[in-house]
Amino acid sequence: MNNRRVAVVCTAFPLASETFIIFQIEVLIRLNYEVHIFPYFLKDDSQGLIGRLKLKNVVFPTSIPPVNYFYRILNAFIIFIKYFPDSLKLLKTLNFLRLGFGVFKLIEYYRAISFLKKPNYTVVIANFGENAVGIEKLIRCGFLNSKLVPWFRGYDLSSYGSLQNFEDDYRTVFQSAFKVVTVSKAFVNKLHDLHCPSDKINYIPSCPRDEFFTISPDYYNSNMFLFLGRLVEKKAPLILLKAFSLVIKKHPNAKLVIAGDGPLRENCVELISQLPDGSVRLLGAVAHKVV
Repeated sequence: MNNRRVAVVCTAFPLASETFIIFQIEVLIRLNYEVHIFPYFLKDDSQGLIGRLKLKNVVFPTSIPPVNYFYRILNAFIIFIKYFPDSLKLLKTLNFLRLGFGVFKLIEYYRAISFLKKPNYTVVIANFGENAVGIEKLIRCGFLNSKLVPWFRGYDLSSYGSLQNFEDDYRTVFQSAFKVVTVSKAFVNKLHDLHCPSDKINYIPSCPRDEFFTISPDYYNSNMFLFLGRLVEKKAPLILLKAFSLVIKKHPNAKLVIAGDGPLRENCVELISQLPDGSVRLLGAVAHKVV
């Protein structure tokens, strides 16, 4: 087995907003690992990331099960015939003695399809806890023979819904995992609370690119503030605007530029309308090269 072969599992790819996953892949490639990427959703590559990183032939989207159960079974049978005899390995995902009777929903069956006719991976890095749960099941049933490294990023340990739905599954993942990675000390404590073995926990914060350290901003001769991120509750753009309304009372020449888009856009527009004209520019989503 090539011991420098890594599978990177993520929810969606490529996403310019998830620079931490793009950087993760870049570093692995830079260290001469052979990297294959398995996103649950393949997004439009409007930023040209796949081309820039030369990933055109190593991105393998997960097969999505049809909602209608009859078509789900029918499609599974067609796929089995199409990939026979390699598809015989898919039968491992139906091992209800190891995975329980939930296997007949065929979720693991469909998740495994993108791994057919692929080489063995020394390590599978599963970004976000929910993806680690799915990969752990493929390892448990014997479909994959790899070391699992779940990489907890934030909402998977902080969202009530995520914890409520996956807490027991996370504990199973912890027992199976080779190492468990998270990005903040607060989440290290959360992993301890969930009974993750201490010797498996690795704290690796999401870091900026190397070129970040070559930037020399002139803070003293500027009245400009920049917000770059998704307009979602977690990023708190509404709190930002309320804080800026206080700043502008003391510093009327201050300017704020907001680059990003999301479900809170209209709320932002409403707050901006209450501020002096021209004090805030809302750019929307911007291309990676502009950033």
